[in-house]
Amino acid sequence: MQNQNKSVQLANAISMPSLNTPNDLVAIVRDKSRISVCDATPEQMQVLFAKIYTLIGLRGQHLPTKEHDVFHIQFIKRNYGNRKLAEIYYAFEFAILGKLDLDDVKCYDQFTMEYFSRIMSAYRRYFNQIASVTQLEAKQTTLIDKPIQPTIIEEEIKEWSEIASKTIYHFPLYLRSEEHTSELQ
Repeated sequence: MQNQNKSVQLANAISMPSLNTPNDLVAIVRDKSRISVCDATPEQMQVLFAKIYTLIGLRGQHLPTKEHDVFHIQFIKRNYGNRKLAEIYYAFEFAILGKLDLDDVKCYDQFTMEYFSRIMSAYRRYFNQIASVTQLEAKQTTLIDKPIQPTIIEEEIKEWSEIASKTIYHFPLYLRSEEHTSELQ
């Protein structure tokens, strides 16, 4: 019973929230309360691997051994330590759904680090594109939502009219000589 509770707790620790919009993915990445790879326990990584293996259709006889999983965890922590566990899961989900720019997402019954890195590289490109669009949308809404204060506009109009009432002489620099500047004074 206690082992069953522990596995339920582990599964909940890396639960995957639903993504309704691309902004939800950006929010997950920026969420400080989400577990990052470098902070994950080996048990949490095992749960993540189990979800990924199921997602990509890795058959039971081809599952990596515990020794392989230890190597995989070390490799992933060293090279993808700042990523969130949910992010890694979604990278594989997006690959399976065809959202990533990949020619082939099949693992061919081998979960290798080359395969993992290929998925994560495509995910990084996808995420960067989403993040830039999200930032652009945020800037546009802040520009639109920002109220214009009439006092500032009135002050700018007053300053411009004062400047416009002055006579300004423009001479090309090559014509400026002492005789021309003395005429202006």
